Amino acid sequence: MTYQANRIFDSANSGQFPDEPLRLLDFGFEKKQEEYQTTTIAQSDCRRYLFVYTFRGKGMCRRQEDVCALLPGTAYLSLLPGESCYYIPDNNGMHEWEYFYVYFQGSAAFPFYRKIKADFGQLFSLDPDAAPLRLWRNLKEDCERGRQLRSYEGGEIVHRFLSCLLRTLEITSASDKLPISYVEQAVSYMQKHLADNFSMENLARMLGLSPSYFTRLFVKDKGMTPLNYLNSLRIDHAAFLLSNTLLPVDEVARKCGFSSGNYFCKVFRKALDYSPSEYRQRSGGLSDESGIALAMG
Repeated sequence: MTYQANRIFDSANSGQFPDEPLRLLDFGFEKKQEEYQTTTIAQSDCRRYLFVYTFRGKGMCRRQEDVCALLPGTAYLSLLPGESCYYIPDNNGMHEWEYFYVYFQGSAAFPFYRKIKADFGQLFSLDPDAAPLRLWRNLKEDCERGRQLRSYEGGEIVHRFLSCLLRTLEITSASDKLPISYVEQAVSYMQKHLADNFSMENLARMLGLSPSYFTRLFVKDKGMTPLNYLNSLRIDHAAFLLSNTLLPVDEVARKCGFSSGNYFCKVFRKALDYSPSEYRQRSGGLSDESGIALAMG
């Protein structure tokens, strides 16, 4: 069920207080089926905010070039003006999206938004029973029983929500991660496909993210770009193979995803200051002679 602003604020005339520091515009708990899509547009001279939390299924958000997946247990806080589109992806097996949203405005919201975005990003994890969500669930139940909000009470509730949200994120930040971390998924894919030829753009799309947003998430978590991280994994694996196998350098290069032995040697030397052959010798790696001795032993 969705509660529109004019149904909640029947006793509040917004025109009487144009500079109200916080104003609740709309909130609701919804379940959408396949082919759902909605677009939000705010005026360029008005800052409005949209908080969306996913309970089940999967939704997508697209703002300009950025696309992010809204998975169960994750919340997305966006700042308008600007146009944003929320929809169910075509490849979503369930073709269903159950979520909560709250839409609000006011100058007092920006310090909260700025702090949350700087410390936790716009996409973050939140337990479905967390206090910020319980606040709205309780209000929904009260409204279903006939409660009418008093003048300016909506802004009071939004302030309580933002304070509670920031406090909850700060308390759980040490241990709280995305239920399905995009970065962890990316690292796992890299580790399993070191020998494969794939681009970071394709990897981002596999995760349902835009390349630019994926890169920002990855750098924030790992301190380097996805491509540099992949190259470091490949160099580490190459060093292991050089030290523990008799594979020729070209074969090591192929198993680590490098297009040619020459390119591999160039990248390897730049990373470790030694050529692959020099590294094998200095690390006491297996030689043909030691390999035969081991086999005979």
